Amino acid sequence: KRKKFKTIGCEPAKNLQKLLKKNCDFSIKNFWSKIELDKVLLKNQLKKPKIITAIGMFYDLEKPNKFIKDAADSLDKDGIFIAQLMCLKTMMRMNDLGNICHEHIEFYSLKSLKFLFEKNGLEIFRLEENDINGGSYRIYCRKFNRGSIKLKNENVQKLMKDFVKRVKINKKVTINFINKEIRQGKKIFLYGASTKGNTVLQYYGLNHDKIPFAAERSPEKWGKYTIGTGIKIISEKMARNINPDYFFVTPWGFIKEFIERERKWLKKGGSFIVPFPKFKLIKFNE
Repeated sequence: KRKKFKTIGCEPAKNLQKLLKKNCDFSIKNFWSKIELDKVLLKNQLKKPKIITAIGMFYDLEKPNKFIKDAADSLDKDGIFIAQLMCLKTMMRMNDLGNICHEHIEFYSLKSLKFLFEKNGLEIFRLEENDINGGSYRIYCRKFNRGSIKLKNENVQKLMKDFVKRVKINKKVTINFINKEIRQGKKIFLYGASTKGNTVLQYYGLNHDKIPFAAERSPEKWGKYTIGTGIKIISEKMARNINPDYFFVTPWGFIKEFIERERKWLKKGGSFIVPFPKFKLIKFNE
């Protein structure tokens, strides 16, 4: 039987406070720090946490050293810190240009992660790779004792040079195809008005002149426009009713989910344009 844990959630965004309260026993309505955590622990007479997690936000940190130091100092002596973050290696091998956006301040190699954690009082005792967001690390740490496990060596400079070459090729192939289809009168919409997609659209030079609409699931984005490219965001239902010939997919890591969601549209002859890891058209039964 699982032991019941008391949970403390952290979320500075006011529009997400209700969701935070619904899913956690206690909440920090500010950016996380040891000072903020200690306030909650003291007020509610709680012990030091056994587990601290940083999921999908580790690369957004302006002060990663302070963050890790605070995590190390906040943990119970037998506690663990778990971080889920994008892999630099996988990002480059998958040519995932979209990950390079204003929110992502750091991209970590394994060597830099080991240095960062050990410098601030933690050691890596387990590391997993998964397919989340096109490739991520899940890192398990504890208070520093003997040092981290041995991690793979990565030739980051070579990875970067090869990444740049492949990204340029992807851009050329994708733009040539899109321009050809538009000249033939085909309609191309964006699928998913994601933050990462803005990087791709701007680098590829794709704006509202070529892609008039972006199909989006989140109602709070409907009626707005993509940054720098002026593509109007509409609901997925509205996009299906217009029935474009193609959906251009920038959040490609979720393509399996998109295929299931748009099965009817694909059956009617629609196709996904997927630019990563390399240019690909996805039609029904592919």
